[in-house]
Amino acid sequence: SFSLMQMGKIASALNIYQRKKKLFYISILTSPTTGGVTASF
Repeated sequence: SFSLMQMGKIASALNIYQRKKKLFYISILTSPTTGGVTASF
């Protein structure tokens, strides 16, 4: 549950960053396993 809370914080922070700076961010996930590890990190 902690990792899900962190994902929410990161998503909202990226959203605010994108709105203020009008910049794009790129997240690259090479495999589903990497995505799962990144989400739980």
